[in-house]
Amino acid sequence: MAVGNSKIKILYILEILKKYSDEMHPLTSNEIIDKLSGYGVTCERKSLYSDIELLQVAGYDIINTKTPKSGYFLASREFEQPELALLADAVMAANFVTPKKTSEILKKLEGFLSIYDAKNFRDRIFIDNTHKCENNEIYYNIDKIQRAIEENKMVEFTYIRHKIINGKPEEYKNTFYVSPYALTWVDDNYYLIGNMHKYNNLLHLRVDRMKSVEIKKRDSRNFEEVCEYRGFFDTADYTAKAFNMFGGEKARVELLCKNESFEMVSDEFGKDIVYIKHDDDHFRILCDSIISEGLTSYLVQFADKIEVLSPPKLRRMVVDKIDRLCEVYKK
Repeated sequence: MAVGNSKIKILYILEILKKYSDEMHPLTSNEIIDKLSGYGVTCERKSLYSDIELLQVAGYDIINTKTPKSGYFLASREFEQPELALLADAVMAANFVTPKKTSEILKKLEGFLSIYDAKNFRDRIFIDNTHKCENNEIYYNIDKIQRAIEENKMVEFTYIRHKIINGKPEEYKNTFYVSPYALTWVDDNYYLIGNMHKYNNLLHLRVDRMKSVEIKKRDSRNFEEVCEYRGFFDTADYTAKAFNMFGGEKARVELLCKNESFEMVSDEFGKDIVYIKHDDDHFRILCDSIISEGLTSYLVQFADKIEVLSPPKLRRMVVDKIDRLCEVYKK
């Protein structure tokens, strides 16, 4: 490659600093020049100094240091190590990301680090594939669903479920036509929130169970026809109320809680709900929630700390579930 091709040379210098330098591993000018030769690029020392100065003017945080040795290193990057750790943990925890895609994404995240920090990054990674999905269509399906939402179009797809037939788990499929309103990530799974064209309510379906998603020519049904939201679909509100993503009707819920459960209740129901002192040992909360099996199961877990005061339907559901559990364990 010609010496005068400074446009490509400066890009290689930046790549070398990103990959091979950090605060503890600065690169001398000779080391940078040697690495440039590996790209087929020759460079003079004076030209190198000019290129580094130009990168600094362009906003790259390249530091000329004397310790631990004289040289240059890239001090600031697109992501700091703690940020990359958070992203890596999220990818590893997400059940809807396949094992193959998990490895690919982690490799891309590693590319934001120097080779020295990248080793530490790899050493902390443990991928548990036990609950990872194997549906490699999911990324294309997410893209299609998002486009359908933007274009206000219905989607059609095959939805896969499992049930026991003759004592064995069997897969069965349904074809769904849905007006899509939002995508949301809950409990390490990705969900589509929308309306089934035959019904006047909302539903949520796991995206990893979808196959062959197609965008239809037919316009989506306006979400205002099937829910209380007006103007925009409030994904955060819907997700907060749909405990464990089980369906059900919405109602005003009042709970009597022991003081020791305050942090736990705050984490589950949010900090914006109404808290009322009941006595020295208890407080009450008021919130709007979906009356569902998911909510019932949550309340049964903490039946010694949380009592349902209303609505009566939810109180009966909790009592019935406790009775059923008692029957099981009496055997």
